[in-house]
Amino acid sequence: MNTKRKIALVLICVVVLVVLFSLSRGSNGEKYDDFRFVTYEHSGAELEIGSYSKIDKQGILWVFLKRSRDSAYYKYQLSASEIEKLKIFSSKKLENFVINKELDQGTGYAGSYNFLDIKAGNDEDKICFILPFMHQDFSDPMMLLQDKVFKQSESNKTVRFDIDFAGIRKEILTQEKINFYLPKKQLPMSPKVYR
Repeated sequence: MNTKRKIALVLICVVVLVVLFSLSRGSNGEKYDDFRFVTYEHSGAELEIGSYSKIDKQGILWVFLKRSRDSAYYKYQLSASEIEKLKIFSSKKLENFVINKELDQGTGYAGSYNFLDIKAGNDEDKICFILPFMHQDFSDPMMLLQDKVFKQSESNKTVRFDIDFAGIRKEILTQEKINFYLPKKQLPMSPKVYR
């Protein structure tokens, strides 16, 4: 009888430890092993990166911005609330947030293109996109992220950090073949005037 109680006690302890471990992982929120967001443009045959940002496991947003005259590097600590909002990106496949694959008739696109790459555990998901094609559930947290990326707070400037620009360009060009529906950059055609 005494041995059965010991075994039962050990099993209860194991169950409690498993529950506590799973709760502690959940309370920390989902941590991305890699979270990269890039804005870019095509200039002839070249792909120009306008911004590169990554979020590390401590919730720090590292930002590179190519500005008109120079480049700058920034570092921002994301709040728990901001990190929580960004979890939407891993709630389903990124491609499932796409609600349009073409612009409305008579409209053009003159903005930059975006690349998002997320790795969590063994899962990785990438997408090239423009916000007009995306569901509101995706666009709202993305605009929050973009506000942070383009904030340019002097007090958050940091030293240069390593970025594999050649590797990122290659990844983007590969992903664009998958997300082939991105529009060419052009201004909307002016309406014809009949006289």
